Amino acid sequence: LMRQEKYYDWIFEEEQRLPENWRWIFVVFILAISILPWLITGFDHRPDEPGILKALFFVLPLDLIVILAFYYTNLQLKVSVQELSVRLFPFQWKSRIIRMEDVREASIRRSPWMQYGLHWIPGFGWAYRIRGVYGIQLMTKNGRRIFVSSGNLSAFTTAMEKALGRKIAGMSPGIANTDRF
Repeated sequence: LMRQEKYYDWIFEEEQRLPENWRWIFVVFILAISILPWLITGFDHRPDEPGILKALFFVLPLDLIVILAFYYTNLQLKVSVQELSVRLFPFQWKSRIIRMEDVREASIRRSPWMQYGLHWIPGFGWAYRIRGVYGIQLMTKNGRRIFVSSGNLSAFTTAMEKALGRKIAGMSPGIANTDRF
């Protein structure tokens, strides 16, 4: 039997990426770390020396994988009336699904300081953040916490309120759209 994918009418979709300049700074940093040992020791090694070849065949492909993973990292948020779908690509192949019927509490709060990506943080639970200073803290019926930031907090909050069927505490006009770091 073929499994049919769930299809929902998404009432909110957002894809968050790190700023372009952050990505290039990271690329330069990784390449500098890879080349630094050769610069320190000088280029007095023979090209056919085994250590140099091992470094070329191991370090450079590993650098390429790390650079590509970081460069293409994005946080995908989707809200439907039935569920919230969160995915940090390429580190999560499947989306994390939070069914709206499982959400006990929801509130707006400030994002954890200098925590980007996916982390477990005491008081926040699993925190998903790429952009945005504020996000929505969810508490499920079984006591799990999930924090999701958004660069377009007002639209994200409106969609979550529609899906949950109730107001989310903590929204004020000063924090409507916070696409800052």
